[in-house]
Amino acid sequence: MDGSSALDEDERISWLLDKAALYASDLKHETFQILAHSVSGASSETRSRLLAAVLTGPSFPDDIPDRHRHVQYAVFNALVWLTQHAPDWNDALNELARLQQENPTFAAREHPDFDSWTSSGSWGGKLPMAPEDFVEALSKAPGAALGELIERDYSERSFDEPSWDDALSLIRQVVETRPRKELRSGRWQMKSPNWASKGTICAER
Repeated sequence: MDGSSALDEDERISWLLDKAALYASDLKHETFQILAHSVSGASSETRSRLLAAVLTGPSFPDDIPDRHRHVQYAVFNALVWLTQHAPDWNDALNELARLQQENPTFAAREHPDFDSWTSSGSWGGKLPMAPEDFVEALSKAPGAALGELIERDYSERSFDEPSWDDALSLIRQVVETRPRKELRSGRWQMKSPNWASKGTICAER
């Protein structure tokens, strides 16, 4: 069964609820697709029944660490999806706002209809900031500019984010292409990092 079924919106949602399939992990994508094709045209009665089921949350095993938080995030994720496809559903919007207020660290997934997915991209090859912006920051507060640069977390390999080598490249570009008087930050010393540490970069006045 999918969103193109001959059943109408209320019947599709009722079918899901009757089958207790709302939080079935092995059917999550298919379930969310049915909801995406159905919730905007569903009746207020069907929406009320659906919202009650959503707020009940999944039946995770009791021995899961931090079980309540996992349940709440599953509910949050479902509400994000539903309100994306029914932006006029005020009751769902209010529940989503409540959950967000109670759990400020919750963030919507890039793909709410999947528990996991594969992405491709490149890591590194992107400067932390434009050389001109770094020069300006150095001219105002060299210690703060360097501190911000070297304290940035380069450990997580997020796509399209700079690496530690990119940070070093930024400094090299600035040192090699700007006259000393333009930098106005005294003497510079750079020590190459190894894989175990970020190395040392110092600014002296």
